[in-house]
Amino acid sequence: MARYEWAELAVDVMDVAVPPHRPDGDLLDGVPLANPARLSLAFAWPVQRIGPDFRPRQPEAAHLVVYRDEDDAVRFMALSPASARLLAQLDGERSGRQALEA
Repeated sequence: MARYEWAELAVDVMDVAVPPHRPDGDLLDGVPLANPARLSLAFAWPVQRIGPDFRPRQPEAAHLVVYRDEDDAVRFMALSPASARLLAQLDGERSGRQALEA
């Protein structure tokens, strides 16, 4: 749980600039730009759902991305394992097509 909470603060204070890009660019043949103010996390337990009314007894993998939106608010999004892998592939200089094929 501490890592989950730490991620929110870490993204909130990240000092990153959005590099030049084309918002209307070709996502398949161009190089997609993932939000640089983000952290991808993987947990053995669904930490985003644990609370007074939900206490899992068995591990259940959870993939999350913590990011800062256009209004500088920190957000959390649950990802499927495939989406988490694709997001990781976008950190290089690969085209969208190359990232999908990796």
